[in-house]
Amino acid sequence: MNCNIGSFKIPPATLGVFDCITVLVWVPLYDRFNVPLAKLTTRTDNGFTVLQGMGIVVTDRVDVPVVQVVEKARLEAVLETGTAVSLTVFWQVPQIFILGGAEVFYCVGQLEFFYGQSPESMRSLCCALGLLANAFGSYLSSLILTVVTYFTSNVLEMS
Repeated sequence: MNCNIGSFKIPPATLGVFDCITVLVWVPLYDRFNVPLAKLTTRTDNGFTVLQGMGIVVTDRVDVPVVQVVEKARLEAVLETGTAVSLTVFWQVPQIFILGGAEVFYCVGQLEFFYGQSPESMRSLCCALGLLANAFGSYLSSLILTVVTYFTSNVLEMS
């Protein structure tokens, strides 16, 4: 993808900044709109139960078609030109925004679960295990990306 904005080149690793920004946007939206609306619907103090909040991660599945459209456009451009793609890296931002919304629901539910359901002596350990699971997911994501890059680069070389 094209990481240039004029003469400035954006390092691809800085896309993680957009995840932080979207979480900062989604958390106030979650508190202002989702929780009061859920309180009206469920008639509970917290709005969502812990498991309902974590279960709303299904909104992350909205991200999959967005990723598919961007990747299809990128691959079609590569196959048409046979060279590097001119799509800007900012095509990734909508996907990251949707993922940030799902992340807020999951993380808030996870923390409420750890602090509400765990024994006091286990709370820190539970939070650490949650972060460890997140780290393993990042490593798995890197592995999948490496495998996909390997196979797609071989397919492009063969055609």
